[in-house]
Amino acid sequence: MNMLIKTSCLLVSLQSLNAVEFNISTAVPIAYLEQDQSFKEFNDLIHRLNLTPKYHFRPRARGLSELERGVVDGDYARSSHALAQFKNIIVVKIPIANSKVVAFYRKGTVDKINSVSDLKNYKIGYLKGWYGYLDIAKYGKTYAAVSQSERLINMLVADRFDILLFEQGLGEFVVQSLNFPLEQFESSDVLSELPLHFLLNKKHKKLSEKLEGVMAPP
Repeated sequence: MNMLIKTSCLLVSLQSLNAVEFNISTAVPIAYLEQDQSFKEFNDLIHRLNLTPKYHFRPRARGLSELERGVVDGDYARSSHALAQFKNIIVVKIPIANSKVVAFYRKGTVDKINSVSDLKNYKIGYLKGWYGYLDIAKYGKTYAAVSQSERLINMLVADRFDILLFEQGLGEFVVQSLNFPLEQFESSDVLSELPLHFLLNKKHKKLSEKLEGVMAPP
C-alpha cells in the first residue's frame, strides 16, 4: 500500500469518526427512494460533506412543520411551491432532481392519456402537500388531495378516483406493497416535469451555500 492510499484511508477513517448525524424528512417512501439514482447521488454528496444522513418518512405538511421548527435539519425532494409562509426554511436553489409526473390508473377504465388536457373527464387524486401536482390536477373534472399514497391506491380501486397523479414509478411501487396485481394498472407517458429541491433549516445557511457551490454545473 503506497503512501497516498494510506493517507486516503486515514482521512476517510477520521471523517467517519467525526461525521455529524443529519436528520432529513421526506414524503417519498424511503424504500422507493433507495432505488432512485438521483437519491443515491445526493446521499453520496451528503456523506462527502462529512454528514451522516438519517431519513425520516413524513407526510408533506408534517415534514415542513418539523423543518420550520428545527426538529429535522433538511427535507428531501420538495417542490419550491408555497414556502413563503415558512420563515426558517432555506431552499437550495439548484434542483436535486426532476419529478416526472404521470397519470396512474386501472387498465380499461380511461381513454389513453397523452397530455394534461386529456384529464378533463376524470376524477383526479394526488398526494396532499405535493403542491406542484395541484396545477395538473386542476385539469380534471374534479380533484382532491389525500395524505397517503396507499390510501390513494385504495380509493382508485374503489372507484372514488379515476386517475392518480404520481411520480413515475411510485404508483407501481405502492401497488406492489399493497399486494394488488400489478398487471391491472398502467401509467401514461410523462405529463410534466417539476424541479425538486433540497430544503434546510436556516441554521444551516452555510451548508446551503456549500451545496450550491458543489452542485453548480461546471
